[in-house]
Parts: sequence; structure tokens; C-alpha cells
Amino acid sequence: MSKPQRGDSKDEEEELKRAKLKEQYLRMFFTPEARSRLNNVKLVKPDLAGAIEDQIIKLGAAGKMGHPVTDEELKDMLGRFDEPRREFKIRYI
Repeated sequence: MSKPQRGDSKDEEEELKRAKLKEQYLRMFFTPEARSRLNNVKLVKPDLAGAIEDQIIKLGAAGKMGHPVTDEELKDMLGRFDEPRREFKIRYI
């Protein structure tokens, strides 16, 4: 069996620190209801949830957020970010 290398544990620690920092930002920039909805979306569409998280964290870190994102604002964002669904028309010949 191989022993864990020193670099691996440092990488894991860095990843843990980043995850904790991201969670702290999410708590600051989202209301509890919005955070709950975002976690539900993350289960179904992780890419969409990640994109919204990243955008809000960037805005918040730049100081451009006046208040935490509410559930209604998050619903609006999800509607804008989500790709439009294709419509299928069936023609009978």
C-alpha cells in the first residue's frame, strides 16, 4: 500500500478551505429560502446551480450586491439562465 504524499494532504486542505469560504459567501449573499432552493436545483442541474453561485459570489465579492438574493430573485435568475426548451410539432400527413 502506498503512503499518502505530502502534496496530496495540502491539496485536500486547500480544497476544504475553498469549500468553507464558498459556503460562507453563499450564506452572506443568499437568504435561507434562496439557499434551500439553490441546493434543490443543484441536485437536478449542478451546472446551472454552479453558474449562478459563481456569478453571485463574484458580484458580492466585488461589492455590487446591496442585499442578499431572495427566493423570488433566484427564481427569476433560474428562468433566465435555464436554456429554452425545444418545441416539437407533430404534423400528420
